[in-house]
Amino acid sequence: MLKELCVYYISQVINLPNKGNTAMTLLNDFKKKLIVIFLISLSTHVSSNAAVPLEVTIQETIEEFDIPAMAAMTIYGDKIVDSAVAGVRVRGTDEKATLDDLWHLGSCTKSMTATIAGRLIEKGKLKWESTIAEVLPEFGETILPAYRNVTLRELLEHRSGIPGDVMQQEMWKDAYERVGGELSAHEQHRLFCRDTLQLEPHGKVGTYQYSNQGYAVAGYMCAVAANDTFENVMQRELFEPLNMKSVGYGAPLSRGDKNLCGHSGDGKPVLLPFDNPIGMAPAGLVHCTMEDWSKYAAEHLLGSKGKSDLLSKQTFDTLHTPSVHDENTYAMGWIATTRPWGNGRVLMHSGSNTMFFCTVWIAPNRNFAVLVACNQGPPASAAACDAVVTTCIVNEITRQNALKSNQPKGD
Repeated sequence: MLKELCVYYISQVINLPNKGNTAMTLLNDFKKKLIVIFLISLSTHVSSNAAVPLEVTIQETIEEFDIPAMAAMTIYGDKIVDSAVAGVRVRGTDEKATLDDLWHLGSCTKSMTATIAGRLIEKGKLKWESTIAEVLPEFGETILPAYRNVTLRELLEHRSGIPGDVMQQEMWKDAYERVGGELSAHEQHRLFCRDTLQLEPHGKVGTYQYSNQGYAVAGYMCAVAANDTFENVMQRELFEPLNMKSVGYGAPLSRGDKNLCGHSGDGKPVLLPFDNPIGMAPAGLVHCTMEDWSKYAAEHLLGSKGKSDLLSKQTFDTLHTPSVHDENTYAMGWIATTRPWGNGRVLMHSGSNTMFFCTVWIAPNRNFAVLVACNQGPPASAAACDAVVTTCIVNEITRQNALKSNQPKGD
């Protein structure tokens, strides 16, 4: 019973990076921290045998929130220490989901785009302060003056002034009409960015405004700097070095009908391989297995400690640390915040193409990360993922404390 109470109350204050979160308004920071520290302390004094089985948690969660399928994985360093999956690929069928299925990562793609930018910067092909006009002279005077001096850093930190939501604008319709046509993915990406840079700004440069389109432009800058397509740059600079062999873009069903089907927020299956237009690839089109996703999370966990061969610690620190100190805590593809259970700084992000939802939390000071994904869009899926994340965190802290207590004590 103690464990269940701890899991419940920790879940009330575990996912609070967004301004306006109801739970955040219930307690001031000091009281909130005291409560979480107390609950974590209680939960971690329970033996490792009392950890909530992840399989049980996921099964109960998909039943409670009516989610078709969910998967979760916890890593310690670069090792998988817990994983489980439950549910079906398509609601109303009996085809079981697996950890080896392709899970759509949505906006968790963003930090991957920032990571390849870091790779290109270390190779001298870009700078954090490279501007749109410098890297994309092909667009010439079609770039609105407000965007010409916007930097790669500002794009990756959502401070470019580029609008955050253009789904109702003509450019979105044009982007969808290009899908399935004769234009290559690279050309579709180029045209999407050209159109984006003609949109009227939303706010001043330097002001935080979450923008998928800004990431599309950042990804295209990486492609142009590398003289290649965005997908090829991602493959060469990230997926190949990390041995992530399952990665693709768009709906998992685009890889064949024996893959996960996405479901809209109301739970209805989307049986066609539908997704955002290809120009959005740098902002949120990656899919892969849970194990491959964990390899990526592990690299950021190790990189924060200077133990990665992919990038220097300095570059990882840049990716993980907001350069502007205001009420927003967005770095480059990561929300950087603090949690008592993480012994300080933690990184997180969620992603959704409205038919899948996923969340990742990285706790560098405790050397672990938690990844959870499901094949349904929000809002129920977001709450379901938070519930499973909570169990994973409590279980991992319990495991770590059990290992410490079993270590032989000196004389």
